[in-house]
Amino acid sequence: MKVMKISMLPVFALDTAGRRVGEIPSRVENGVLRFRVCTAGEKGGRIYYEITR
Repeated sequence: MKVMKISMLPVFALDTAGRRVGEIPSRVENGVLRFRVCTAGEKGGRIYYEITR
């Protein structure tokens, strides 16, 4: 995701009801927000994410 301001945007994994289940590590590189999307994990896969500012 291209971002205009070089600042951190918190990214959260969501459950299927839209509740936050944890913050995902993220970083901004050259104006692009980067984070790893993982559909498998020890607490179950995540297919929904929330990016906030």
